[in-house]
Amino acid sequence: MKEQIEKDRESLRNQNTQDLGFSYIPLLQAQKTAKTKVKLSKLSTLNILIYLEEGFQKSDKHMLSNIERIKREVSQRTDLFEAVLKYLENKKVRDDLFYWTPGYKISNIFCFIMDIIPNFIPLYKEYYIEKIVCKREFYDASNFVKERFSNDYEQFNLINMDLSMFRNCISTHIWTHENVGLDQSEIQALEKLNIPYFVNFTDDLEAYIVVTTSFVDVTIGNHSFTVRLDALIGLLVRNEKYRNFWDEHGISYETFNQKADVIL
Repeated sequence: MKEQIEKDRESLRNQNTQDLGFSYIPLLQAQKTAKTKVKLSKLSTLNILIYLEEGFQKSDKHMLSNIERIKREVSQRTDLFEAVLKYLENKKVRDDLFYWTPGYKISNIFCFIMDIIPNFIPLYKEYYIEKIVCKREFYDASNFVKERFSNDYEQFNLINMDLSMFRNCISTHIWTHENVGLDQSEIQALEKLNIPYFVNFTDDLEAYIVVTTSFVDVTIGNHSFTVRLDALIGLLVRNEKYRNFWDEHGISYETFNQKADVIL
């Protein structure tokens, strides 16, 4: 029977199908199914992530074989981090073995995200603290953090426990592993902005600003944004550590004038 079908297929290729009396013409004709080509450049970053999720679920070999090209396209998107957070919000995340596809290094959307954003935890932590301190809505990616970064999840637990203990949001030095101390020039820069670095509430209670977990709304020239306080101090004292950050925001150390440009 198999040989006859192959023979009839050859006849079908060379003749008008209307002249043939085969009862299985659909079988003979359906040799290949044309794949719909996805133009990644036409898709939003969020829709690319959704496309990837569906492809991974179906073990789409065409998509999996082009994963490097997709990575290059997505990595160039300026809204990548925000789109990833929007995608991950309240997303149910399972163990890697649940998604495992033999022969592929990246076989699920969560591995893909970890690959294109290897510094996800520090980025998300800064984002998370900023939104809390500034009392703004944020995308909750805690399920992803808990499942894929279990050792780091405790940091976010600690922040949440602090928040439950205080009515007002008070960021503390244990929210960050970065150096929170300031030298004299940095303290003076704060004072020029009328921001006290250290406050004595009582003889037994004192407080100081944790600059890496504190944020300020600032207008510099024609640019307005929310920045970490340590970054603003870095600009004021021309700390080279923050030069690239301010260059990316269109602020040059060489042309910056504190008295004329900064509005808090």
